[in-house]
Amino acid sequence: GFWGGKKKQMFTVGPKRSDRHTMGELSWYKSVVEHAPIDYLAENQYNSLLSIASEETVAGKKKLLFKNAKAEIWVSAANMSENEAIYHSELDLGDVYIDAK
Repeated sequence: GFWGGKKKQMFTVGPKRSDRHTMGELSWYKSVVEHAPIDYLAENQYNSLLSIASEETVAGKKKLLFKNAKAEIWVSAANMSENEAIYHSELDLGDVYIDAK
């Protein structure tokens, strides 16, 4: 179908107390979040994803569709702005489907 307009959502990903040393490393963001941002967010911020996805049925299963999905990843110290980021990446993911819950 035709999709008009752009939907944008900002997610903040930060270390959990139980895993703050690993999640605080740049390599963790690059290997986990940057490698599969939609999968990571589906596991950790599913309800927020609902606001930017459309629901579709594919082969009898409910899926969330992210049409022309793009991800910008900014890694910075706590309470710092994008201008003070130590790492930035932009990914063009295309159309992405994930299982609806």
